[in-house]
Amino acid sequence: MSIIGMTLSASVLILVVVVIRALFLHRVPKITFLALWGIVLCRLLVPFSIPSRFSVYTLIDRVGNMFSEQVVIPISTAEGIHSLAIASETPASSVSSALFVSPLTLVWLAGIFACALFFIATHVRCRREYGMALPVESDLVAAWQQEHPTRRPVQVRESDKISAPLTYGIIRPVVLLPKSMDYTNKRQLRYILAHEYTHVRRFDTLAKSLLAAALCVHWFNPVVWVMYVLANRDIELACDEAIVRTFGETTRSAYARTLITMEEKKSGLTTLCNNFSRNAIEERIVSIMKTKKTTTFGIVLALVLVVGTAAAFATSGISQIQNGDTSVNADGIAIGDHTDGITYVVVEGNDHPQTIRDIPEEQDLLSKYGSYGISFDENDKMCFDGDLVRYFLDGVELDDNTSAVYYEYLNADGMVDVHTTRKVIDNGDGSVNPFGGLIGIEKYSQEEYAQRNLSDLKMLSGSDTYVVEDVSGGSGQGESVVQRFSKYKRYGIEYKEREGGSVGNVYYNGQMVQIFIDENKSSGIFTYRSVGGGEIVVHTIYDENGKLIGVEEE
Repeated sequence: MSIIGMTLSASVLILVVVVIRALFLHRVPKITFLALWGIVLCRLLVPFSIPSRFSVYTLIDRVGNMFSEQVVIPISTAEGIHSLAIASETPASSVSSALFVSPLTLVWLAGIFACALFFIATHVRCRREYGMALPVESDLVAAWQQEHPTRRPVQVRESDKISAPLTYGIIRPVVLLPKSMDYTNKRQLRYILAHEYTHVRRFDTLAKSLLAAALCVHWFNPVVWVMYVLANRDIELACDEAIVRTFGETTRSAYARTLITMEEKKSGLTTLCNNFSRNAIEERIVSIMKTKKTTTFGIVLALVLVVGTAAAFATSGISQIQNGDTSVNADGIAIGDHTDGITYVVVEGNDHPQTIRDIPEEQDLLSKYGSYGISFDENDKMCFDGDLVRYFLDGVELDDNTSAVYYEYLNADGMVDVHTTRKVIDNGDGSVNPFGGLIGIEKYSQEEYAQRNLSDLKMLSGSDTYVVEDVSGGSGQGESVVQRFSKYKRYGIEYKEREGGSVGNVYYNGQMVQIFIDENKSSGIFTYRSVGGGEIVVHTIYDENGKLIGVEEE
């Protein structure tokens, strides 16, 4: 997923959390919001997401499909099934352009560097000052440490460089107290130590570091800055709530007064530390005074908010899987957004299936087609609505709009033939693209099922060649290969079957054609690869009215 995709989806999630925070801040445990911000951090820093049928993006896509035109892309010929359209070669310039770094990318990287430099420089400066701190010599502090052991050794030190307590360090945390601390005020000291030890136990310093990292990466997004401020507030609110619950609700006023006292004198920036400092002090005091005993309803509501938000807004839509930027494989074939990462053929029961890409994992197929009735049985055979699939087809067009790729599946023991349906996209120039987003899976008609010759496909799938047939559902549907090529004979095209009446080769003016392409806007794409090889590529020519006027060699 690109950085823009990450930041946009995270922005939606952040806004949802902000709304939830405004509505339920004093109704659910404060740790609820730490969990929600943790989900946001994952969305900001992890470059992929888990697909979910409960995702709001899946719902949006399906609602959009209700208002868009649908298209069925079948394959049906009397001669048999012909598989896999040919992807055009990627120009060399596209590969070299991949090495070019755009100005926007340079600006983004410069912003990351500037933000990171600010956080690191500030933290290093503070750590240098804190390194001069001395151990605290207090019987009360020593007794507190003995009564509250931690897995990580925690030092309690004092410094004249600060005026409010703070905690820093992840592996070896240090609680730093101001030198002016009144160690005779036992109640206040207990509140402060409890507060800072809560930060240590919850790894809040690490959380603040991750928040800073997310801010550095997405520095250009103002919504992420809002997240950074509110998440830091909620770290303190959750800590305050834990202290009140530890000492009891009767201590709320005393703890709030301690907080106000510590806020009166605040030291400078402590970007990667947790401190007893001013952080929306009014909000903290109001939250402290409203802290009550946790109820079962509050816990259930918190779980619903966290799980529901994660499922609906932190996941990607089923139809959006692997919709990444256009890339180029080792064979120089472009894979665009509309391919869903699927450009291969699988033939069940064949020891040498013809594979254009790596055969996918079953889970990958389920993530794309599972919500439309596709499943796999205990023998890993594809099924549709419980029936064993004999033939499955999904056709999609590449980003350059010059070629198409298909995923085909064959199991001779299957009972039904099925194909995907996709949206029709208006190109705005009078033509349409029938390879839009996936909107469903349907069965072929009984007539089409009966026409399909599985033996031809088995023979082809085990060889080094493959053939492509019309996928438009237009005028070519139901024609044999011989009948289809008869229309091109006047332009020098000749089709010759091999012995036995099986598929054969195409010739142009006596020379064997490697690939023949007929791309007609009204009837679709018909592409054929000669079984015997060939060295030239030939395509049709149409006039502005869509009438066939000739063929030519590329």
